[in-house]
Formats: sequence, C-alpha cells, structure tokens
Amino acid sequence: MAERYHYLISGLPELFTPEQSAERNMAGIQAEILELLSPDDASQFHYLLYRNDNKNLLRLIRDRQGVQDDSNISFFRPAAFSHQDLEEGILGIFELPQYMQTFLEETDLQKPLSLRTENRLIELYFDEAIESTGPFLSGYFSHKRDIKNILSAINARREGKEIHEVLVGDTDLNRQIATSNLPDLGLSGAYPFIPEMRELLDDRRLNELERKVDRLILDYIHENSEGHIFDEVAVFAYFLELSLAQRWLDRSADEGRDRLRDIVKKVLSNSALPEQVSAEELAL
Repeated sequence: MAERYHYLISGLPELFTPEQSAERNMAGIQAEILELLSPDDASQFHYLLYRNDNKNLLRLIRDRQGVQDDSNISFFRPAAFSHQDLEEGILGIFELPQYMQTFLEETDLQKPLSLRTENRLIELYFDEAIESTGPFLSGYFSHKRDIKNILSAINARREGKEIHEVLVGDTDLNRQIATSNLPDLGLSGAYPFIPEMRELLDDRRLNELERKVDRLILDYIHENSEGHIFDEVAVFAYFLELSLAQRWLDRSADEGRDRLRDIVKKVLSNSALPEQVSAEELAL
C-alpha cells in the first residue's frame, strides 16, 4: 500500500474532537492538502469541493437575475473557486470544469432556475465525478447519488409529484425507482434503510433524517478506506469525515431549530430533499 502522504496526514488535525472544532480552519486544511497532493490526486480531490462550487454557481446565477435567495449563507465553503472565478466562468473568460461549462451552454441564464435545471447541474457533476476519479471516490459519488435519488423519490411520492422529474442521472436504479409502485420502491432488500427513512420523513423528523444520511455516507467511507493509512484514499476519507464532523459540531441548539424550520419549508415547497436541502450547508 502506498504511503506517500505520511507527512501530510500526520500533520492534519484530529477528527471528532469537539474542543478542537474552533481551531479548525477548513480553508487552511484544504490549501495544505492541495499543496501536498500529486496533480492527479489533487484533480480528484477537487470534486469534493465542487459540490459547494455548484451551490455558489447557482446562487450567483440567481443574483444576476435579481432573484432573492432565502439562504443565510452568501458563499459556501470549502470551495475550489472564488466568486470572481465563477463570474468570469459564466462570461467564458475563466475555465471551469467541463460539466459546469456544459451546464452553462445548455442553460438560458435569463430564465428562473427550475428544480429540473438545478438537477441537471447535479447530474452532470455526478457523471463527471464518477468518471474522473478512482475507485474510492467514484464509489462514494455513486453511493451518494443513489441515496439522494431514493430520498427524492420517497419525498416526491409523498407529495404526489412525478418521481422521474426529481431523479438525477440515467441509471438502472433510477429506472427501477421510476417504475415501481411499491412503498419501498422494491429496493429495501438492497437498501435496508428505506423504511426508516420513510418513517423519519413522514414524521417530519428531518434533523434525524439528515443525520441518518450522513451516517450512511460515513459507513461507506469507513468500509472503503479500511487499510488505507497514508495514501490518497486516506486523505480523501479524512477530508470527507472532517467536513461532516465540522458541520454538526458547529451547530448550536438554536441553529438546529432554525435549520429544521428551513428544511420543513423547503420540503413543503418542492420535492428536493437530499442535495438541494441538506447540501446547502456543506459537505452528498
């Protein structure tokens, strides 16, 4: 097993230590990781940051259209691109990732962004991330996309909306989801968490639901990074875990209640739960 990042990993802050949370500087950690990763590994790592760049790009498009955003976060971090980078990317004078360029070419930026339009950006992002990364990250993005689609489908059915309109990607799983009439979408054998998630969603225990999603992501990270100590997989796993830990450690009780109200409002207004809702804070 390659151990080329022994120095990098040994110098990173310890995970899951609440008293150290105030000392964590995600931007600094991001910069340190990118400085020491090889070009190929850094290219993969960027896909962990593009998730927030996606949200920043959509926010910027809305701002340019004069559409008020109800989020209290003006710029999502950690991110690969600055506000100016994205502005220049829209104008075609800064090179953004190919999936973003494709999205901008396909999208009429003068029209309000619909859920379908936003999902198109997420679809392009996942497709490129899965294609452009190694087994660990490719599997991570596939796993996360599956969870997002399952939750979106459950929520769409609950709200009486068309399931195919909320699914991201053209996959065998999505085709099964779109054609199933079963409460568990015919998937609880392969995805045993579905009944619990349906119950949490029905009961509006959305904070618990968000934590459940994060636990499923962490389970994938732990299972698939086992045995990787000082290689690129260990670096990717560390950053993913740190991002999730930081998000929850930074929440006060009042912030949690405010967050829950925001989630309820968004779930009631559309059928996008995982990425469009929970993704507004960090880290699927």
